[in-house]
Amino acid sequence: MSEETLLFRKVIIYTALSLLIYYVCSKTYTNLTDYLTIKRLDQKIEDIRISHSLKEETSIDSYKYSRIISDGILHRKYIKWLNNKPIVINIVSISSMAKNATVSTSYGDYFINRPKTVKTITGKEKAIIGINASYFNETNKIPVGASIVNGEIITGPMYNRVSFGITNDQKFKIDKIHVFGNIKINNKKLQLFNINQPALSKVGFTVYNSHWGDTTPKTSTEYSHIVVKDNKIDFVKNSSVSIPKNGFVLVGLHKNLPKPLLKGESTTYKTIISPLNWNNVNYAVSGGPYLIKDGRIFIDKQKFSKEFLWTKDSRTAIGYTKNGTLILLTVDAIRKGISEGATIYELAKIMWEIGAYESINLDGGKSTQMIINSRLVNYPRVKHGNKVINAIIIRTSLTQPVSFDNVHSMRN
Repeated sequence: MSEETLLFRKVIIYTALSLLIYYVCSKTYTNLTDYLTIKRLDQKIEDIRISHSLKEETSIDSYKYSRIISDGILHRKYIKWLNNKPIVINIVSISSMAKNATVSTSYGDYFINRPKTVKTITGKEKAIIGINASYFNETNKIPVGASIVNGEIITGPMYNRVSFGITNDQKFKIDKIHVFGNIKINNKKLQLFNINQPALSKVGFTVYNSHWGDTTPKTSTEYSHIVVKDNKIDFVKNSSVSIPKNGFVLVGLHKNLPKPLLKGESTTYKTIISPLNWNNVNYAVSGGPYLIKDGRIFIDKQKFSKEFLWTKDSRTAIGYTKNGTLILLTVDAIRKGISEGATIYELAKIMWEIGAYESINLDGGKSTQMIINSRLVNYPRVKHGNKVINAIIIRTSLTQPVSFDNVHSMRN
């Protein structure tokens, strides 16, 4: 083979190799450029998604502390960010396994219209934890809605609002309840309308007992006030009367009374709660609106204004998980840049996020208070806490904090 031919072949081979190397390098560069471009786009999309999430979701949380109050009872305090604004939250969770804990409701008094701070109520009851409960009328200080204490219906429901109940075996219920029943005067029957509530009926009769106070509410002369002592009619007036400690007073339209109505006639009444499975409830309070129902956010707007639902304020809520862990929650009063309050919709989302399967809103605003071991742990709108009508309380045989621990999710 001549030297010219060998040289020609080498040139061809070198040229081919050069073209191959150029092609490979060019392709690699293109693929690498495409890869880096895609990664940058993916990162940009992720940044946009995260940014959107931070603006729209109720994140991120900053824990201040978490401590065990007693066996199965945990207290957490933390800051949550809502649309880039902070709120300070206190949560107490009582595990269904906390055998030494007893949950109940209390007025801190025999009467239903003697306001007290939650700290006073928990002190009277020797309870280690308490939160405010029912709405109440600012004028007559009567609870707005149903309440049950020690199995006795203290007040009947109003406005078809939702109630939280505690059964004899320390299980929890949330539902809208109704009270009905009948009144027997000898063999004559009257319809029972309500118990210890100012609202009166055109058909039925409202029962007032000594829990209400000293006298029945003022009415028009169309209404009769039938005083019953020791289950016997004592007298009847068409105006406000004193309520006997050993009896009750029936108030209803005079035209609906049986005739004749005689002094000494035997008079009794019987009440039934609907739904019927609420008749084993030992304690209950009303609140509203619903926050969580069957594991889903559910806002029951009945008799609540748009302003109430959408205004940011201090809040109190109660609920329970599917496995029976009780959740008590408060949102601090508004302090610019520290805690900016929550709407009812935001409160519902918070309760859902921490695991509530059923939940309701309780009285909030200036009433919001959480007491732990005689100490007010939330920041209230009123210094030392506003006077309220009743509270949900927890008693336990262990009254001192035993340790600090990390918080764990309650969702199942």
